[in-house]
Amino acid sequence: MIRKHFYKLATQYGSLQTRSMFGGTGIFHDNVMYALVRDGAVYLRSFDNLEPRFIELGCCKFQHVKKTTVATVNYYNVTEFIMAPSPITHELIEASIAGALADDKRRRCQSNRRLRDLPNLQLTIERMVKKAGISDVTTLMEVGAANAFAKVCNIYGRDVDVKLLWKLAGAVDGVHWELIQEPKRQQLLDECRSFGYVAI
Repeated sequence: MIRKHFYKLATQYGSLQTRSMFGGTGIFHDNVMYALVRDGAVYLRSFDNLEPRFIELGCCKFQHVKKTTVATVNYYNVTEFIMAPSPITHELIEASIAGALADDKRRRCQSNRRLRDLPNLQLTIERMVKKAGISDVTTLMEVGAANAFAKVCNIYGRDVDVKLLWKLAGAVDGVHWELIQEPKRQQLLDECRSFGYVAI
């Protein structure tokens, strides 16, 4: 039922593609994922400028339960807005699609850049990250700062300076690491724990 409701709304913004993701169905626009349907619920992809709106509306983040951990993914539950469509419904879908397409474009532009071209990432950090299996900018953006840091810790040990996590986060966001605020830092630490690589 909810799937049909969402498909009807989503097709108003163009053709869509589907693919199995996170134990549910990923919804793609121009081959870029922006929504997830799972267990009778619909989740929309969030971005920095959209997240406050989801929080304001009382939407909850999607949690991907693995065997031993729970990973929080940047998608928010919008089921109630899908079941009772309103201007807010269209606002959220449009914003999520626009954000996903913009993020994909940004990632494509970065595909030819070296890791050390990103903010905070000098040659020594680039070598550490590559040794952890992250060989280029596109991969770093896909796995995210927390997962990248966890992988580095898995290779180099748990005494890796946590400042590296802030530097990776700054590289992903395109800012100097000292600009990473405390709430964001705590979120990153929580994500690291969820990956099970480090004990911070």
